[in-house]
Amino acid sequence: DRATSADFSGLTGFARWVWKPTGRLELQTSLSRDISQDAGFLRLDESNNLQSGTDFAQTTNELALRAKYDLTGKVALTGGLAYTKRRLVEGFTGAVGRDSTVAGEVGFVWSATRTISAGCGAGRESRSGSGTGTADYDADRVNCFASITLD
Repeated sequence: DRATSADFSGLTGFARWVWKPTGRLELQTSLSRDISQDAGFLRLDESNNLQSGTDFAQTTNELALRAKYDLTGKVALTGGLAYTKRRLVEGFTGAVGRDSTVAGEVGFVWSATRTISAGCGAGRESRSGSGTGTADYDADRVNCFASITLD
């Protein structure tokens, strides 16, 4: 209740457009504007006095493009590109930061049966930021998954 600097009043929403130009290819475009969760924390300042603060992305805007191509009846290639822009506000002091992130990924999914699937992917994420609550960040990532759905 005390962290009022990050209060937000405005428009939020999500829109997605899915286009299937062929039986094997699916393209998705999404646009979102949202507020994020805030988190409170305690820290020590330079004089070892206990200070409280918040970490809050006041607004997050994202444009994402995703593609899926069914290589066979069981294997699909996937890919995506997203651009995210955030406005960060420290809830007690009102200090502001901004950052933007570009992320891309490619991968595949193997649908062994109707209820069992597995896949892997690789991607890169790069963030540039200024002000309070953000920092520049670059990362490469690789992930794999397996899924069993119980009906």
